Amino acid sequence: KPAIEAANRFMEYHPDHPNVDYALYLKGLTRFDQAHTDSDDIIVEYARDSYQDFDNLAQDFPDSQYRNDALKRMKHLRNQLAQHELSLAIQQLETGDISASKKRAEYIIEHYPESPAAADALLLTQKPIHISPKTNAITHTSKNDSIIIQPTINSIRQEDWLLQQNPDNYTIQIAGTSKTHWLQVFIEKNQLQKEVAYFKRPLNGKEWYSVLYGNFDSRTDASAKAKILKKRFDIKDAWVRQFSQIHTAILQAKPSSP
Repeated sequence: KPAIEAANRFMEYHPDHPNVDYALYLKGLTRFDQAHTDSDDIIVEYARDSYQDFDNLAQDFPDSQYRNDALKRMKHLRNQLAQHELSLAIQQLETGDISASKKRAEYIIEHYPESPAAADALLLTQKPIHISPKTNAITHTSKNDSIIIQPTINSIRQEDWLLQQNPDNYTIQIAGTSKTHWLQVFIEKNQLQKEVAYFKRPLNGKEWYSVLYGNFDSRTDASAKAKILKKRFDIKDAWVRQFSQIHTAILQAKPSSP
């Protein structure tokens, strides 16, 4: 605490001093140490404060010599905070509060998508599930056995496959997002690994991912299927698009040759 108070005073009275980044770094380190106890869990309040201090340093002082270490510690804190939330979600599930467990799992997926805990959180949003009493491993239970799902978008068909499709045929766009973890969640949750493809393109300064379903000879067939998919996935819109449009979008997104 004295170190944090000293750092705060220094930044208050000397806001333009060249060592303000060090004061922020010192605050983050102090709270980082406070967040970690002898137990496996962390003190969440200190962990979040430490993360915020390091984030302020990384954002406000991009050339600071302390920035790289701050970023590493931020990643560590994110993973620990995600794991803490996952532990609470599992406890809620074990006590029968399924709704609260699912909401907390969705929070993990949204706020900590790159953490190891996100994959297990994804499973908590699916039914039925089983939690091993010995290891707390989360599995998706089928009629025959338990299968640990490893969510991934890398195995889904992408641009190369799409470019091989007949440009006169039609497909259905059923989702679009700028967040890869939501793309992953949508595909895994609806078990679409073998039914869809996706491609990415720049949009408003971000990578935009479009999810496409099927290959149809006619617009009529695609439109009929689109109505079914809207009900199946509970979505407002499903757009019928010709593959020639998809090909153009993909080729335009590719960097031009020098």
